[in-house]
Amino acid sequence: MAFKIAVITEEHMRSAWVMQCLENLHSIDEVEFNLHLIADKPTLLASSNWKGVLSKLFSKNLLFKLFYRLHSRTIKKTTDEIDKFGCRSMRTTLLTQGKFSYKFDNAVLEELQDLNLDVILLFGIGIIQGDILNSAKHGVWSHHHGDERHYRGRPACFWEYFYGEKTTGGILQKLSPVLDGGIVLERFFIRNEGLNYGERLNQIQFSGCRAATQVVNKILNGIPIIEESEIDRNLGAVYRMPENSEMLRFFIKSFLQK
Repeated sequence: MAFKIAVITEEHMRSAWVMQCLENLHSIDEVEFNLHLIADKPTLLASSNWKGVLSKLFSKNLLFKLFYRLHSRTIKKTTDEIDKFGCRSMRTTLLTQGKFSYKFDNAVLEELQDLNLDVILLFGIGIIQGDILNSAKHGVWSHHHGDERHYRGRPACFWEYFYGEKTTGGILQKLSPVLDGGIVLERFFIRNEGLNYGERLNQIQFSGCRAATQVVNKILNGIPIIEESEIDRNLGAVYRMPENSEMLRFFIKSFLQK
């Protein structure tokens, strides 16, 4: 019997680790990719040109955005398309749910539910809420690149770097309404010593590439999955994108440690 999977991404998903994750899953004979759902975020009302320029120049997160742009050049990309796994593509526009979350419209939910999916894999997009979380037998799975017992929110891996942690953790989780507090299906870790931010991102992303494959194999072989829910562990604080004052502290601290 086929193990049916749908994959949800944003349009310009070019991360090599995502493709590696899917290739690992595709190597399982029973796995069948049924749908690639491309989810567009709602278009924001454009402000006037000069206001847009000023908002970027005086953004409270400008230093981190520049820092990320510099290090993101080392993140491995791919030109492969998810459609190579034989699944059809479908496009939708997300609906806003509160200030920071998104949900899917009823037509998309019905489409997913009609597929009788085993799992929905989510890559990117952000926080999702609503009936999508119950639209597959085993739920919606997502990778979080950070140890949620200490660092939730975003950016991935950064706050471990900021506070000088020796390791960075990651999880494959079955999503719940709790931010980075879903049911943990697998954990993975890397050592941080000698790695810059871009290298840490690459390593933690690729270290989790086999997590979904391991869980699917357990399900197919009838092996019980040890699940950690939010009530089974202490969840860390929710972090946001660092502001310029925090980045200045980070730069000074990094300079003094050289």
